Amino acid sequence: MSAWLKSADVWRIVSGVSKAPKQSSPPKSEEEKSLEDWEIKSDKAAGWLYMMVEPDQRVHFNSISDDPKAI
Repeated sequence: MSAWLKSADVWRIVSGVSKAPKQSSPPKSEEEKSLEDWEIKSDKAAGWLYMMVEPDQRVHFNSISDDPKAI
């Protein structure tokens, strides 16, 4: 799974190496874009991980289904 996530360019999010980009107050447009890009990758990673879990085991992931690192 780690090799697949690495090839999908989301492994750093799953492993915790890549953290959500910090935002200034008020956020600049490039910061907002950077955060949106990171969140899209995070959502993809969480979705792929969730789908790889056996359906009868997914109940254990309901509260963390949007957090790829926690999954």
